[in-house]
Amino acid sequence: MTTLYVFPDTNLFIQCHPLEQLNWAELGAYDEIRLIVCRTVQREIDRNKDRGNDRVGKRARKTNSLFRQVIQSTTGSEVVSKGPPRVSIELDTRARPSSELMEVLDYGHDDDEIIGYTLAYAQEFPDRSVVLLTHDTGVIMTGRSVGVTVTPIEEEWRLQPENTRAESELARVQQELEELKRQEPRFETDFADAAGGSVESVDLRCVAFQPLTPDELASAMDKVRDSFPMVTKFEPPSVGTLGQIVTAIELNPGGFQERVERYQSTQYPEWLAKCETVLGNLHLALQRREGWPVVAFQVTNEGSRPGRDVLVEVQARGNLQIRPPLPERLRSAEDDDEEVTMRFPEPPEPPRRHLVADVLRGFGTLGDLGLHLPPATALPPGASEQRRNPNAFYYKPNRPYEPTDYVGLECEQWRHGTGAKDFTVELSWEPGSSEVRGALECSIHAENLSSPVKKTLPVKIAIDEASAGDFLGDLLQELRERTTP
Repeated sequence: MTTLYVFPDTNLFIQCHPLEQLNWAELGAYDEIRLIVCRTVQREIDRNKDRGNDRVGKRARKTNSLFRQVIQSTTGSEVVSKGPPRVSIELDTRARPSSELMEVLDYGHDDDEIIGYTLAYAQEFPDRSVVLLTHDTGVIMTGRSVGVTVTPIEEEWRLQPENTRAESELARVQQELEELKRQEPRFETDFADAAGGSVESVDLRCVAFQPLTPDELASAMDKVRDSFPMVTKFEPPSVGTLGQIVTAIELNPGGFQERVERYQSTQYPEWLAKCETVLGNLHLALQRREGWPVVAFQVTNEGSRPGRDVLVEVQARGNLQIRPPLPERLRSAEDDDEEVTMRFPEPPEPPRRHLVADVLRGFGTLGDLGLHLPPATALPPGASEQRRNPNAFYYKPNRPYEPTDYVGLECEQWRHGTGAKDFTVELSWEPGSSEVRGALECSIHAENLSSPVKKTLPVKIAIDEASAGDFLGDLLQELRERTTP
């Protein structure tokens, strides 16, 4: 009958499955395996049996009870597995480890002492197969360096690492937190481009129209004056026959002179000033026509609870600026803007004399009679206050109509299972920028959300500059076509 004599390290009793559950055949083709517990391991088990209710304390108390059974046994051993192989356990009674290695090993250290006991037994019984069984790397390396046969404990023999008290408490808290989160809204987020496709970053090239320089503006105004000069000569009608003389009689000559004065000193200069304003803002009108890139922050409440008192924030970082797209009614008003436009206003009509012939033909135009229809005005935003829908989003504090670095929206109750909500912004940049490097930082806060949901979109925009002055000819040609009968 072949027998293997095994000196187990303490970790066999503390960190491994129960002895009767281990596959002892993995140690070799032996009929019997005898576990011999040296004094060092006995001492470590005794020291840990009062440790508490963690794994080390519980396993030490169980092992200590086994040792007591061995002591009380008439054979001095206990069978822990009937096998095959048959496995028994006994306590080593020798008082000291091998004296041969006292100069090499430090017997004040438990690991070295276990090696010393194993070597002493092997020297006493050189005809027996003796091994040291451990999972400690230091013991393996040291034991083999002094000639002791060491067998590492198989990984599948070992128990899963036990959480410390702090780790157990952390696990408990995390479990409670997960339970709370399951009772919260759960927001899934994404970014989408204008076509609705998902994006992880923005890398674009855009055109930025530059305002006219003072010299360019002065030259453009000269072209406007040359194309539509102020009338300075008002010749009386020529007459020949008696009938022509009668119909050419001027009514209220003094009023005509007043209208000429008003035309030359007020109406025409005011028209020039309006044209200069259009030219000064031409780069803005061109940029508006070109349009801005847009990005949507898409959010879906996939949880089992609605979000309460939700705040969605979109923050622009770097030299990036943002603005919500204008609603259609304000886009129409923006198109009718007389100062930021791609159209010159029509020049004033030069005054003409009121003759007897005009009376005979009728009263002339509404303008001659001084009748002017007031221009239509857009209803200002917020002019009509309505009761808030608790499920709708409202800008906080107010909707920005100009590029800014922050857009906030709030909702009293964001229902779950209602599909994705898009928070769309136009991307622009600070005036004078040659390149945009920044990011969109979006976050969702709610009263019943333990921590904000955040998502960031890197943004890079290369800017190609274009001159607004290149479009002056188009504006003048459009005005000629509009004013030519």
